[in-house]
Amino acid sequence: MTQEDFVKIKDWFKLYTAQFHSNDEDFQRNIELKIAHSYRVVENVSDLIQSIDLSKKDHLVAETAALLHDIGRFRQFEQYGTFSDKKSVNHALLSVKVIKDKELIEHLEAKEQKKILAAIYNHNKKSIPENLNNEEALLLKILRDADKLDIWKIVTDYYCNEETNSNNALQLDLLDDPSINPVNSKDILNERMVDLNNLKTLNDFKLLQVGWVYDLNFKRTFEILYERNYLDEIFKTLPNIDQITVIKEKIYSYIKEQINFRE
Repeated sequence: MTQEDFVKIKDWFKLYTAQFHSNDEDFQRNIELKIAHSYRVVENVSDLIQSIDLSKKDHLVAETAALLHDIGRFRQFEQYGTFSDKKSVNHALLSVKVIKDKELIEHLEAKEQKKILAAIYNHNKKSIPENLNNEEALLLKILRDADKLDIWKIVTDYYCNEETNSNNALQLDLLDDPSINPVNSKDILNERMVDLNNLKTLNDFKLLQVGWVYDLNFKRTFEILYERNYLDEIFKTLPNIDQITVIKEKIYSYIKEQINFRE
C-alpha cells in the first residue's frame, strides 16, 4: 500500500459521506459526528503507532482501517435512525459490506485487504477473536484502542453539555435514570467489561465505557487516557455514592498499574 492509495481512499470517504448530508439538523449533527470521529481515530492510530515497530505500509494499512471502520454507520443511521446495533444492524458487518460493494480496497495486496477487513469486522466485538494471525490481531488491537479513545472524547464532551445538547443516538436510547444494575458494578470490580445485554440505564452505559480500560492493549493508550482525563469527566456525571467511589478507585489503580508495568 502506498501513500497515494491512502489519499484516494480519503478522497472517496469524503465524497461518500457527503451523500448523507441532510437539512434535518439532528440527522446532520450525527452524520458530522461520525465523520469527525473517523478522522480522529486515524489521528489516534498515528499516535499509538509511534510506540510500535511498524513499517510504513503497515502504518498506512492501520490508518485505512481506522478511516473506514465506521463507514457502515452512515447507512445504519440513514435507514434506522439509531447507532444502536441491537436495535438495527451490526455496524461493523455493514462497514465490511459497504467496502466490498464499492470495491474500495480491491487494488491493495490480498494480505492487506484481509487485515483491513478483519480489523473492521472485529473492532466492535467484546473481545479479540482467537482465530486471527499475529499481524491481524495487532492491527485490531491498534484500531480498538484508537476507537475507544475517541469514543471517550465524544461521550465526555456530550455528558458535559447534555442539558443543552440532548442526543438520544449517543445514549443508545437508554433512560437517564439514577439506578445502576449491580451486575455491572460487580463486573468492573472483578476486572471484567460490562456486557451490553446488562444495560438498563444511561448510568449502566457509562459504566460500560469506564470498563473499557480492561480491553486496552498498549501503554501509550493508558497514558493518553490518563492525560486527557476522560474517565474523570464520566465519573463526575455518575451518582455520588459509595458504590461509584469504590469503582473509581479500582479503575484508577488499574490504569496506574498498566502505565507502570507495561513496556
